[in-house]
Amino acid sequence: MFELNKEYLSPTSGFLRLALIIALLAAWISAAAVGDTGSSKYDATRTAFLVFSIMGFILSIIIFVLNLLNLVNMPQLAMIPWTIVFAVSDGILLISMFAVSIATAVAANKSEKFLKKGGFVAATIFGFISFLIYCVIMVFTILQIKKSGGIRISAPKSAQPASGQQQGSRQNTSSA
Repeated sequence: MFELNKEYLSPTSGFLRLALIIALLAAWISAAAVGDTGSSKYDATRTAFLVFSIMGFILSIIIFVLNLLNLVNMPQLAMIPWTIVFAVSDGILLISMFAVSIATAVAANKSEKFLKKGGFVAATIFGFISFLIYCVIMVFTILQIKKSGGIRISAPKSAQPASGQQQGSRQNTSSA
């Protein structure tokens, strides 16, 4: 039923996604290890970091499984532009991880407690590693989109004018 996509396990796609999953898991664990900070501004930073690292972790696992099991090429799912869907979700998480990593770095710099500071520093490092891996994935995705001829948006056949109607309208405009 499911065919294993061995090409996906190349260093430019599957291994990058696995590295991202590991980095996001480490970021998640590091931010969770911070625990209760005793300050609402640090708790908000920690919560935002947890939300985006967990969301990226789960989404990366879904993308990895969809590609590894070749589910993106199933007839029922083949009409979805998966490359674009993955690029948009990765782009959103790229920007989000960059923003929360900066916020976590600021929180780590201002944190007075050594244990909590270490958790924030570790989360920041893994957050920036995740950001860099997202950047590399986005570069490969953009190259893949360019290689395939770019993004094509086509109108449904019922919305396109017939060739006779189009020529008639050209004749009317040229004679005026």
